Amino acid sequence: METVEPDDRQGRDNVVEGRERRNGGPLSRESKVQIAVTWLSGLLLLAAAGYLVWEGTRTPAPTEFSGELGAVREAGGRYYLPLLVRNHGDESVQTLGVSVDLLDEDESLVDTSATTVDWLPEGSSRSVVLILDEDPGRYRPEVRFGGYQVP
Repeated sequence: METVEPDDRQGRDNVVEGRERRNGGPLSRESKVQIAVTWLSGLLLLAAAGYLVWEGTRTPAPTEFSGELGAVREAGGRYYLPLLVRNHGDESVQTLGVSVDLLDEDESLVDTSATTVDWLPEGSSRSVVLILDEDPGRYRPEVRFGGYQVP
């Protein structure tokens, strides 16, 4: 095998691992992998740039909360009412006030319990338990959300 000196390379086709590749000849396996990785890197870069443009120009969903009541548990003459609090918005909140009011058929307040959700990230949920003196099964529970802080 002939050794190619640096001066001899001028005017020759690509030299890959001591083998010559003539124009129009098949690419080596290493060259195909390099081309594939280059295209993949370019596509990933374009996807990241597209995501950043989309994220910067979209209108965020307003902060909206919902509560799903769980099964009541009685212990020691008190009623423990689980509540799953969901944040449907695109903004995280801190110290969200949550309460449950028990209303009778006349819409009169019978009992109430309140708590605070310390941290509720966007699109997430947290479970809390509210403790009541009256049986929530005998009245209409109404979940209410109070103020919160935006971090």
